[in-house]
Amino acid sequence: MYIGLASLSVFFAASLVGLLVTRAESDSWRESSPEPPLGLWLCTVILLLLSASLRYGEALLRRNNRTGLVRALGFALAASGTFLVAQTQNWRSMASALVGVEVKSLYAFCFYFLTVLHALHVAAGIIPLVVVYRRARKDEYSSSRSEGARFLRQYWDFLFVVWIVLLLALWF
Repeated sequence: MYIGLASLSVFFAASLVGLLVTRAESDSWRESSPEPPLGLWLCTVILLLLSASLRYGEALLRRNNRTGLVRALGFALAASGTFLVAQTQNWRSMASALVGVEVKSLYAFCFYFLTVLHALHVAAGIIPLVVVYRRARKDEYSSSRSEGARFLRQYWDFLFVVWIVLLLALWF
């Protein structure tokens, strides 16, 4: 898990370096570009709640509360889908704000590139979330056998931290 997260860290760091180099080299970084959609803050809240839900579920599992784990995972599943829907709305909002703009915006390109890249990792994270949810429903986890829930929580915590860094890089 740590090797996978380290690899993803390098991947996202390289993307951020690309953003910073593009920003530093461009004379027209934000020229004719709208402000980032305010819905990005909603996405932040959704990811925060998702991460908190997984932490709470893991804490319940340490007390062998398997029903609580299943509920927490169910909430996380719903939140992950909600994040993708909200992110789609952010992309639409940005696209409608760019209608009629003559100048091609490097900022808009970087906005789409980074948020789509993150959304792809969110979508990929739904797969292990479903797997852990199904296993939790079959009572395959306990306080002494919780690796799947712990790794899942680590991945989603990682995605939350990456999101905060991306958000700050795009906003400021």
